[in-house]
Amino acid sequence: ISQCANEWLGRPYGWDKILLHAGDYFVSKLFKKDVFFFRKLSTIQAIPICSIVVAGAYQKAIGYKFSNVDFMMSQPDDIADDILIKNQILC
Repeated sequence: ISQCANEWLGRPYGWDKILLHAGDYFVSKLFKKDVFFFRKLSTIQAIPICSIVVAGAYQKAIGYKFSNVDFMMSQPDDIADDILIKNQILC
């Protein structure tokens, strides 16, 4: 997993993509289901944010998808929910 994560070293960080994730987060809360509208509009796929690096390393190394979401659409909430649910911490 760490070897796959190291493949992202040296790439620029996608600060602007965080706004796309935030847009999808608020729309998802409004409709009470996962929405990938703003993230699909992004044309800068090679520039990651933290959740893409983490989810991408897991998906590439062992085939695991956090919350069953492809790593390029992953957001921090997907990773947190997956971990909390699997450990029965989420009420």
